[in-house]
Amino acid sequence: MSNDVYTYQPPKWVRIAVAVSFLIFVVMLVVSVVTGLKPMYVGLSAGMTVFAALAVVETIIARVFVEPDAVVIKGLFKTERVALSNVEKVSAAGGGIALFLKTKKWKKLPDWLGTNMSARRRIADRLER
Repeated sequence: MSNDVYTYQPPKWVRIAVAVSFLIFVVMLVVSVVTGLKPMYVGLSAGMTVFAALAVVETIIARVFVEPDAVVIKGLFKTERVALSNVEKVSAAGGGIALFLKTKKWKKLPDWLGTNMSARRRIADRLER
């Protein structure tokens, strides 16, 4: 069996959608400042622009690594490592990939991964060792 590390990242269409949303919020912020809207609307526009910028950074940073002995979920604010020794099975039911842990709890992988059968199969292959 392979000891390779497989890396998955958000698909290009997700990155494009988030970038377009960010641009829309930037335009909204500029319009609200230039037209002299109430400070509440300018603040709301600024807040939404900041959240959209964080989403852009998240799509750049986000990764799922399938390592020989673990699944690592990397995000903007948190990196989580799930040891495969703690996983009973992997499922792609319900529109996303999830790990069923020995604690009888489910650990859902990021939504952008969807039902990526390559990722699911690689995790399942590592569980069979």
